[in-house]
Amino acid sequence: MTAEGKHTVMHLHPSWGLYTVTRWYFNATTGVLTWRDEMSKIMPSMPYTVLLWLSFLISTAQAAIMQGSYTPLGSRLWLLELNLINSGDALPLEHFSLYFPENEFGALQLRASPAGWDTLAISRDLGLPAPGLFDSVVLNRTFAVASGGHQDGFSLMVDYLGPTRPGALRFDILDAQYRAVYSGDLAPSYIIPSVPEPAMPLMLIAGLALVLARRNIWRKPLAVALVVGSVSGCGNPDTNTPADPAARELLATMETGTGIGTVDIAPPGAGLTALSKLREERISRLEFRYIYKVTVKNGNSALNDVQIHLTSVGEGSKIEDGLAVAGNVASGITQELNDTITITHDRSKPFNPSALHWTISAAPVGALGQLDHGGSMAGIDHDANGVRDDIDHVVTELFTDPGIRSAATEVARQLQKAAVAAITADQARTTQIALERAASCVASRSRDYARINNTLMAATFNTDLRLQALTRYMTALEGVSLPAIPLSGACQQEELP
Repeated sequence: MTAEGKHTVMHLHPSWGLYTVTRWYFNATTGVLTWRDEMSKIMPSMPYTVLLWLSFLISTAQAAIMQGSYTPLGSRLWLLELNLINSGDALPLEHFSLYFPENEFGALQLRASPAGWDTLAISRDLGLPAPGLFDSVVLNRTFAVASGGHQDGFSLMVDYLGPTRPGALRFDILDAQYRAVYSGDLAPSYIIPSVPEPAMPLMLIAGLALVLARRNIWRKPLAVALVVGSVSGCGNPDTNTPADPAARELLATMETGTGIGTVDIAPPGAGLTALSKLREERISRLEFRYIYKVTVKNGNSALNDVQIHLTSVGEGSKIEDGLAVAGNVASGITQELNDTITITHDRSKPFNPSALHWTISAAPVGALGQLDHGGSMAGIDHDANGVRDDIDHVVTELFTDPGIRSAATEVARQLQKAAVAAITADQARTTQIALERAASCVASRSRDYARINNTLMAATFNTDLRLQALTRYMTALEGVSLPAIPLSGACQQEELP
């Protein structure tokens, strides 16, 4: 039995003696055998089960060659024509994928596909991020590439972002379960169109311009401009605007980078700073699994039992594992978590990072971990400033900026009034106007205003009794007209209508 792969040959003697193994490799993930050490003859006493295992691996290996011919189309665009060759003696080739690194290639556009093959070209997705994908599968097995055969007629237009010219690309031969049974590199070649000789009038003008420039009869910039203009008309494939309308349209395709979406709920100062792809796995022809590491930052208060929850994603995406456990996170640090988030995405749809929504939950330490949970509605206010002492401690601990601290204290004061004083609609209206003014003051002084205000509300209404008071307050506000509170001047204490 013989199986051949790129730069590798392995021979098994019919009597089960293994004579030579030369750089054959098999990867359990990709389906390719890895064996880099050269081995001498193994005696027939080698366990029969091991020989059967090796025989199975060899029989499932595929050997293929992918030839690619690049033709420049102008500017950054190239036409890539492909020829798939079955160079082994294993199964026919029915499905392949060719990958275009996202940092080297922009948009892709399918130009041609042979009969009997279903082919698609998907441009890179910087949101995931994921490479461009050229994928083709036979419509039925009669079109598969048999041993010793080949299939050409595949072509696509690519936007190459590199400095010189595109080169080798990785391809996979896939089985019916979308597993790579063989991987290799595209063997590139290049077709450079012949450059026509410049027309005689242009040559004369360029020569005359140089002569006049040397004699200072014309100013040199004008002469240089004439020369450049004449030469650029010769059809330099690297600088001309593409004549093909489809090529121009492809070149105009723009893509943007990614973010991490929106953190809807989190402790004050806590947030996410990065989402880093750890790896990707193919599930089906178009669906891939993406595993990410999350980087979390923390504010001025240490947090215990921190958990990151991915709560929603955009079209084409699904949450497979939306929980990343961070454990205890010290104050003022930024760290990448060991735990991961997993989503699946359909590559036929663009990934939308702005559709990601997150929450960060934690068991607080410090003042937030020592809130008053007693049976009293008002709690303890030793300094009689209108704010519960435990809430005062939270404000002091979390907010070091004097302006933010004073604005947060005023929010806490009005929330306390809502809990213990507001009963009638008029009282509720007066309290709500003061509360919205204080909240707007926080917004004018901190971009983290939403989390600051939400944290103070959660800390104030932290028992069932206090939540009942909040319900009564909201009921009293039903149908009440309230004025708009502008950010400018919100920190001043003048009365609003």
